[in-house]
Amino acid sequence: MTKISIIGAAGTLGAAIAFQMANKEKVRKICLIDIDKNLLKNHLMDLQNAYPDKNIYIGDYAELRNSTIIIISAGVPNRNNISNRNVFLKGNLSLFKEFGEKIRKYSPDSLIVTVSNPVDLLNYYLYKEFRFSRKQLIGYTMNDSLRFEWALREVLYLYDDKIVAPVLGEHGET
Repeated sequence: MTKISIIGAAGTLGAAIAFQMANKEKVRKICLIDIDKNLLKNHLMDLQNAYPDKNIYIGDYAELRNSTIIIISAGVPNRNNISNRNVFLKGNLSLFKEFGEKIRKYSPDSLIVTVSNPVDLLNYYLYKEFRFSRKQLIGYTMNDSLRFEWALREVLYLYDDKIVAPVLGEHGET
């Protein structure tokens, strides 16, 4: 049985990830972690209604135990719609210090997928500070490619065509 834990599950991206994971046959257990317990309860109710055969619950960091995969989507809020994701580094490093400590303590062998920005720098921090293996750290940046493909379809009016346009490199102006 695959257990997925999502840190930041009350946020838009974290909740969307939870719904996508619940839709996977091999995922049987999903632990939702977030500081916004009220919003998290709303998402939990929706998830439990949509997937009554899954064990989906709100947990704390101790519930990271036995996680096959831990997804981190938590981060400082993007209040100004800034395109350069590096501006989030300082705030997110303090959060990732806590996340890294808890993952190291409760589930040190889990695969860790980072969605928070800046993805590469935060994964490097987890690697250096907490000595997680490079093989267990994955950064998810597919959103940039998907957004670019969407923009191309919109501009070129190619709604029925499948466009594949991978974006390489760091998110932002560089």
